[in-house]
Amino acid sequence: MGCNLKRVCKQKIYKTCFQKIHMAYDIYAISSYAPRPCGIATFTSNLIGALKHTFTGEIGSIDVYAIDDSKGIRRYDPLIELVIDQFDPKSWTRTSGHIITRASERQNNPIIILQHEFGLDGERANGTNYLNLARILKTSGMPVFTYLHTISREPNEHQKTITQKLAETSERLIVTTQSAIKILEDSYGIPNSKIKHIDHGIRMHNRSKYSRNEIKKKYGLEDMLIISTLGLKSINKGLEFGIEAYGKFITELEKENREKIIYLIAGEYHPGFISQEEGKYYKEHLAVLEDGLKKSG
Repeated sequence: MGCNLKRVCKQKIYKTCFQKIHMAYDIYAISSYAPRPCGIATFTSNLIGALKHTFTGEIGSIDVYAIDDSKGIRRYDPLIELVIDQFDPKSWTRTSGHIITRASERQNNPIIILQHEFGLDGERANGTNYLNLARILKTSGMPVFTYLHTISREPNEHQKTITQKLAETSERLIVTTQSAIKILEDSYGIPNSKIKHIDHGIRMHNRSKYSRNEIKKKYGLEDMLIISTLGLKSINKGLEFGIEAYGKFITELEKENREKIIYLIAGEYHPGFISQEEGKYYKEHLAVLEDGLKKSG
């Protein structure tokens, strides 16, 4: 099947170069996905929605392969092509075979969008399932574009190796912050040509209905300067350092200016973090934040 798909892809490239036909792409997205409570799931859901409504001429079909941790309990939309058991390596391998079969049956050029997060393929695998799947798809002639959602400045040997091999397997590594490019170059030795920066972006609710100032007025924050931390909260967000820094910052201001600034920590705690070790780390982190609030006044 892999050889056949390679032949199909080469034929399409030939037609594009020499016959100048209009080219369309089929997207195969591998990620956690709604309704799973996960930041990457929300990100990918919004990304797929944007692709569908923006690139109507360039994109044919979009298939989503949802990475799941519920052992079949969670119910997904029927539009989800396949659910991957993140803890089962065989489930990942079956997914690669399913994608290859689908792509060989279609006329458009295939593109893989892989949303990578260490541990999202199971703590034991910790990125290995992602890499194996990407390798199979690349061997079959399919271009893989990998979003990196966590990039450590000081990676351990396993994180470094997995990221480097993903770079070798992927057409591009996609990062959502400019600073991540330098980290990948300096700490991982990945060439700049392999990295693409695309801003994360946000989803706007009722953007035509309310202006920024109207929303601030609605919540009693009119004329206030808002310093904010967004997204699902967890132990590695560094909120305790933000609270400490904010406490030191406002003491340097005059009372009049101090009362015009608010530090807003928005978002819920990640469900996986709350349940980890029966809530042990969650409770410990709450205590750390409470202590930080008291010390900062």
